[in-house]
Amino acid sequence: MNDSWHLLSALVHASPQVAEAAWRRWRKEVDLQEVSWRSVQLIALLDRVQWAGWTVEDPDIGLLRGIARRAWTESQLKLRVLRNCTHSLIDAGVSPVLPAGPCAVFLQNRRPDSIRPLPDVEILIPRAHLWSALRILEGQGWMVCGHKVEAKALNWVTHVTLQRGGLNLKLFWRHLSVPPWRARECEDALFAASRSQMSPEHLMLSVLGSGASSEHSLPWQADAALVGLSDAQWQQWGALAKRWAPSAFTRLSELRQLGAPAPTMSFSRWSMAKLEELVHGGLRRLLMPLRRWRKQLSSRLFSRAPTHLAS
Repeated sequence: MNDSWHLLSALVHASPQVAEAAWRRWRKEVDLQEVSWRSVQLIALLDRVQWAGWTVEDPDIGLLRGIARRAWTESQLKLRVLRNCTHSLIDAGVSPVLPAGPCAVFLQNRRPDSIRPLPDVEILIPRAHLWSALRILEGQGWMVCGHKVEAKALNWVTHVTLQRGGLNLKLFWRHLSVPPWRARECEDALFAASRSQMSPEHLMLSVLGSGASSEHSLPWQADAALVGLSDAQWQQWGALAKRWAPSAFTRLSELRQLGAPAPTMSFSRWSMAKLEELVHGGLRRLLMPLRRWRKQLSSRLFSRAPTHLAS
């Protein structure tokens, strides 16, 4: 068990008593001078109510407050970049422009004095505005990492990364990695309503439907705890998850194991999304021999072309 597990439980668990007990186990076991980077980020997520009761007579309270203050300062700098980029895009006619990823979680976090550290700046825009957005951002000194994505690849790829001054800006046109044949439908559902932020339901789906987080990012359970949904919003989330990310249902049980107030939901393995996947998979298997045959035929004709022309 890594040193952040008890801290994660203290953050996520719905019972104040259990959460406090997890915090005290973590404080007893960890040396703040050797704490992991993941735990450093988790410390900033605790709200002032928890801090007030848990840190009384803690000899390292100054260090704990310093960690939270550092997270706040760094996040404010990146939020300023987010606001500047968002305003530049909107002023140039790119709309809507929505905060995404950790930035969206930060803005929807309702825990008092709780700071979600921001590793990168992430923005969502409609794919039709992608090329305009890239021109605008490149004009402000942002540089695309690697090769620019081609238009024909937009159904497979979800974002492009830009860099400036050591900071990453990720420009998304879809918040989920869905099968290519459902990409546009997924995007249309995301941008269907006129809003300045992602809906909580879509944001929670992006948290629970994403892949495993890296060692240098926060555990997905932490972001799920920060977003929080009402009973009605969970129902809307369930409808979205059945369409776009059925794997997210598995993570609900993992949240409940940590003590989070996640509802009990399930989905049929023979859902429409699963049926579509099987149909498209079957078609790909049928077409692959035909594509190989066409490629072989083209190669043979090309190899014979010089001899034919010479004769």
